[in-house]
Amino acid sequence: MSNDQRQPDKAADNTHGVTESQQDRQQDDVAKQRPGVEDLKVDNEQNRRPKGNAGQGK
Repeated sequence: MSNDQRQPDKAADNTHGVTESQQDRQQDDVAKQRPGVEDLKVDNEQNRRPKGNAGQGK
């Protein structure tokens, strides 16, 4: 057995990082095209507040 320390493969890491960034951008573009996402976000913001008489919520 060898106890040699392996150095990270910077070329492979760089290629993997580039690929991951491209996939992230593609997923972001697809998410922006989904209809109704903004409506759901606004709905969640308005409905998550407790409704009561003790000064909570609006």
